[in-house]
Amino acid sequence: MLKYLARLLTTLFFLLGTTVFGAPAPGSSSIGTQATITYTDTNGQNVSVTSNTVVFTVNTVRGVSVTPTTANYSARAGQNISFPVTITNTGNVADTYRVYTANDSALPNIVFTLDTNGNGVLDAGETTVIPAYGVTPSIASGASLKLIVTGTIPTTAVNGAVLTSIVHARSTVDSGAISWSENRFTIADVANVVITKTAVNTGVANQLAFDLQITNTA
Repeated sequence: MLKYLARLLTTLFFLLGTTVFGAPAPGSSSIGTQATITYTDTNGQNVSVTSNTVVFTVNTVRGVSVTPTTANYSARAGQNISFPVTITNTGNVADTYRVYTANDSALPNIVFTLDTNGNGVLDAGETTVIPAYGVTPSIASGASLKLIVTGTIPTTAVNGAVLTSIVHARSTVDSGAISWSENRFTIADVANVVITKTAVNTGVANQLAFDLQITNTA
């Protein structure tokens, strides 16, 4: 009976001991597991028995996700457009990704710029550019890189047409690790509002005034 109990407990502890919790282990890392059982023998003594250590190596997994999956915008013919995408490394090792669009001819002059503050718009000082078919900086496992995609709507685009820019990110090591974001632009007579702010001299101490000129250039 004691031998049967020991075998049963050993099996149970092996099953429990190999369960891994938390974040995925990095690729190529080694994980060891060891079973310990404690029982009371026929003399009433507590006895602990520890197994040998089994070590296995974690397989390297490469993956990527590009978000948003889909997005819809309005634009007019000839307009310079920009939109955000986020590239996330879903693998268990650091990786770099080649970024490109599936239809450069539909939206020419595509450029990817690092969105360093992550606010989703292209700001002054954000000048790190990845050209079309260029490669991102290394992205750690579980980390993300935010980009602003810029391009130009062709002047020949007609109202009601829908132009699609599909942004791809593909691992430079494993071509099977690929994802994309589909961004649709409906051509319409949308406004192009420009605001010009000018300081005005009031002639009064400690008083400031500003003139705002709002122009629709569409």
